[in-house]
Amino acid sequence: MHSARNFYGALSVKEVEIDGKMERRLIDGTTSHGTQFVEPTEQHIPLSYYRANTGVALAFEVLAANNINAGFIGLGAGALAAYGRKQDTFTFYELNPAVKAAAETYFTYLSDSKANVDIRLGDGRVSLQNALDSQQEHDFNLLVVDAFSGDSIPQHLLTIEALSLYLAHLADDGIIAFHISNTHLDLRPLVLGLAQSENLLVAYFKTDGKHSGEHDTEWMWLTRDKNVLTHPKVKHLGLRMMANGSEVTWNDDFSPLISILK
Repeated sequence: MHSARNFYGALSVKEVEIDGKMERRLIDGTTSHGTQFVEPTEQHIPLSYYRANTGVALAFEVLAANNINAGFIGLGAGALAAYGRKQDTFTFYELNPAVKAAAETYFTYLSDSKANVDIRLGDGRVSLQNALDSQQEHDFNLLVVDAFSGDSIPQHLLTIEALSLYLAHLADDGIIAFHISNTHLDLRPLVLGLAQSENLLVAYFKTDGKHSGEHDTEWMWLTRDKNVLTHPKVKHLGLRMMANGSEVTWNDDFSPLISILK
C-alpha cells in the first residue's frame, strides 16, 4: 500500500490475510512494527506484540485504577494508543518521521484513541534529557521502551546512564516496560543488569503466539514498587526474576552486542 525510504531505512505498509481476516502491517526493513485489523469494527483491538495478556497490556491493567501518564519510546503503528482512556495522557517519542506519517495515514490507533496523545519527533533519550535539563520531569507511571525488535538495536537506550534518565522521569510507583522480543539477541541478561545497577524489581512476561501471524512476545518490567507485582494476573502470567550471575551491564562507553547474542 505504501513505501518510503529515508536516512533511517525502508518502510512499507502491507495488507495480508490471516485466518480469513485482513490485517494491515507496518514493516521496517523486514521487521513488523505494528498490525491492525482492516475491518472497522475491529480496528480498536491491539494486535501482535501489544495484544491482550502481553506484558505491556498487563501494565495498563495494573495501573488502571489511576490516571495513566505514559511515555513511549518508539511509535510503530501506534497500537498502544488503543489502551488510552479519556483521563490518560500518552506521549510518544519517535525518531523516524516516516513512521509518524505512516502511523497517522494508514492506521487509526492514534486518531481513535480516547487518551490525550502527543507525538514528539526525535530521539527518545535526547528528548527526555532535554526535558530534564529544563526541569520538566514527566512523572510517568508507565514508560514503555519499545525499540529493540529489529536486528540493529539502539544500544544507547539500554545503558545504565539511560536507565538513570528513565528513573528521573518515573513516578515512585511507576513501571518501565521493555519490549525485548528479538530474533537474534537475548536482552534478558541486559535488563537484569540494569535492574541490579539500581536495585529494582523485575518481572518477565512471555506470551506465546497461538494463532497464525501471532508472534511470541517478550516483555520485562522494572519497578521500585513491589505492590505492582502483587496483581493476581501478574502473578499468574509473569515470572519474578532475580540476579543469577548471567547479568550484562552496558554503559555509554561500552555496549558490545556479542554479549547478548543468542
